[in-house]
This record gives sequence, C-alpha cells and structure tokens, in this order.
Amino acid sequence: MTTSNETDRKKLSLSGKKLSLGKSADTDQVKQSFSHGRSKTVQVERRKKRTGGPGGFGGDAGGLSAEERERRTRALKEGLRQQEEAATAAAAAAPAVTEAAVEAAAEPAPAPEPIDRRQAELEEMRKIADAEGKVRDEEAARLAEEAAAREAKLKAEQAA
Repeated sequence: MTTSNETDRKKLSLSGKKLSLGKSADTDQVKQSFSHGRSKTVQVERRKKRTGGPGGFGGDAGGLSAEERERRTRALKEGLRQQEEAATAAAAAAPAVTEAAVEAAAEPAPAPEPIDRRQAELEEMRKIADAEGKVRDEEAARLAEEAAAREAKLKAEQAA
C-alpha cells in the first residue's frame, strides 16, 4: 500500500538545479532586466491556448450530437410554422379595413403646440418646487422642535 507522500515523491523530480513536477511544460528563455542595470536569463513556461471544448467557446454549439441538433432544428422549424399560422389566422379574423380608415391611420397625429409643451414644462417645474418647499418646511419644523427640546432639557439641568 502506497501513501499519498510516496505518490507525490514519484511525481516530483530534481535533475541538476531544476525542480519539475509531472510532465514537462513548454518553456522559453527570456532576459530579465533589472532597474540597476543587471540582467539575467530565466526560463518561463509557455501557456497553451485554450480551445473551445464541450460547453466552451465556439465549436459545435457545446458539443451537440447529430440527433440533438436535428431535434432542435425540427423544433425551431415547427415554432416558425406555428407563428406563420397564427399570423395568417389573425389576418383572416381581422375585420375588413376601409380606405378611409387606412388614410386616417397613415396621417400622423398633429404635434403638440410649442406653447402647450412649454406650459406643461412650467407646470411640472412648479410641482417640483412645491414638493421641495414642503420638504424644506418639514425639515425646518423638525429642527425647531429639536432645538426647543434641547433648550428645555438644558433649563431643567440648570434648575436641578
């Protein structure tokens, strides 16, 4: 029976001055430069590029089987067919439209007068100002009550 320490020792190897774990990774040598002018050559591991596997990026929609792809295609086609049938049925059930109704629908609604829009904006500004005034008045009243309560407490302490 082997323990976990023995299996860990089998994976680690020390050859020369290089400690490696398991399989060897692709490495490159680069020069590391320091601010005080010294430079040193070091080994760096090269990372492998990730490729889209099952459920990953790109690929075949997450690794769908041919049967699953066919089922999804059939479901999409059936959904489109049902939408077309519903649209056709709605068009047939709609009442006949007269030419006058078509012309009335084609004409855009008249734009509101600039004066009306300006008056609406002014009214909105008045409402906002009134609401802010109420908030200020309530806050002032609350502060006045707190000040009166403090004064009353101070007088009571001085009297005692």
